[in-house]
Amino acid sequence: MVLKPKIYYFFVYGAMASLIPYLVIYYQGLGLSGSQIGLLAGIPTLISLLSTPVLGGLADATNKKRPLLGIAILLSMTMVGVLSVTTVFPLGGKSEPFSGTFIRINLFGR
Repeated sequence: MVLKPKIYYFFVYGAMASLIPYLVIYYQGLGLSGSQIGLLAGIPTLISLLSTPVLGGLADATNKKRPLLGIAILLSMTMVGVLSVTTVFPLGGKSEPFSGTFIRINLFGR
């Protein structure tokens, strides 16, 4: 039984480790500035840092782990959807348009 979670985490973190280093190169290809790239690279870490203890404590206190996991997954999917249709970068200086995102191409076939 312990082998299944180990295999899952191996593939999830292996996929993240192979994707994350190339996101910076992709963002540079979109024409984003260094401060915008830094902001995009730092936001997921900040969100994880803040949300993990809150959601973990809430799940332990209410003993409703599955509904909270479902809510977290739904929120993640919502944010991916929002990012996939975004065409301007409103944070980190002036708003500059860029030509779509990798997520839009893969999810919506555009």
